[in-house]
Amino acid sequence: MSNELITNGYFKKGFSGWGPSDFDPKLEPHDTGNSVLLPVDAFISQQLPDLSGQTLVLRFEAKALEDADFPYVTVSVGGLNAEGYMQVSPVMVALTREWQAFVARLFFSKPLTQCFLNVATPRPAVQGHTAEGSEVQASLTPARIGKLSLTAHAGGQA
Repeated sequence: MSNELITNGYFKKGFSGWGPSDFDPKLEPHDTGNSVLLPVDAFISQQLPDLSGQTLVLRFEAKALEDADFPYVTVSVGGLNAEGYMQVSPVMVALTREWQAFVARLFFSKPLTQCFLNVATPRPAVQGHTAEGSEVQASLTPARIGKLSLTAHAGGQA
């Protein structure tokens, strides 16, 4: 038995339940819902209910919009443990120009409060130089993400 922890993960109700409030998701139809456009250096988030110590299963679909050196997106789930320390399980996935489905199991051994789910694209690094002195700058790309699901499974089993 599992229950969905994300509100509006398919973006059927627009950007409702997500933040920041000034983010323009540029929604496009995807499967049975919509997808969100994440520009380079973008971040969206949602508050989650408190999580007991359990196994969670994170599912989502994503794609890169352009060819790039490092096309990826990071989806993180976390919160504060009883001692007040942040526990986060980031899931970083490489993207292609085609939609791909991703699944990850996350396990939190202790209950968490002030829980969240964050989705982010990379921020451009400071420009560097090669040993020969030429400038180096990795190319990045916007991404699309949709069909976000986070389920908790009773008894810590998924």
